[in-house]
Amino acid sequence: MHCGLKMKNKNVERQIKDCSKELFSIKKRIIKLSPLDSIIPYLTNYTLIRGCGTIEWAIKNLIYENICAANTSIQIKEYFSNNLLERAVNPQKENILKLINHFDAGWKNSFKNGLRAQANSSLKSLYDLRCEFAHGGNPRPSFPDVYRYYFVSIDAVVLLDNIIN
Repeated sequence: MHCGLKMKNKNVERQIKDCSKELFSIKKRIIKLSPLDSIIPYLTNYTLIRGCGTIEWAIKNLIYENICAANTSIQIKEYFSNNLLERAVNPQKENILKLINHFDAGWKNSFKNGLRAQANSSLKSLYDLRCEFAHGGNPRPSFPDVYRYYFVSIDAVVLLDNIIN
């Protein structure tokens, strides 16, 4: 678990830590249950939505908070709030690359070259499972898989934080 997580953006760091603590407490609860307990799929799907949503929120807020400094005009802040924070940005490598390329091609290249294959795969798995569930499917991921995907995906958030801050 990323207990020792240190990021430059403390707001995003706090959200990641809060989500991580919540998912860890779900893990502790599941460990105490029978493997066949009917609540486990619900807790797994909640973990999937919560984890993927936190990663998406973190990526968007890292960019927003970097672009919209305290002295940025209200109009620019409003524009980025409406066109970045309020939009869905599925946290997959290609979407992140497109998004950050709008601001700085160097960020794009650094992220593309720095993202580990395992983090990329975990981002994709989280997103694919979330989409399947959100669009009426019935994914059957195991809790340990979803939990691992979330924690490995944090590496992409930390990498982006280091690149843009």
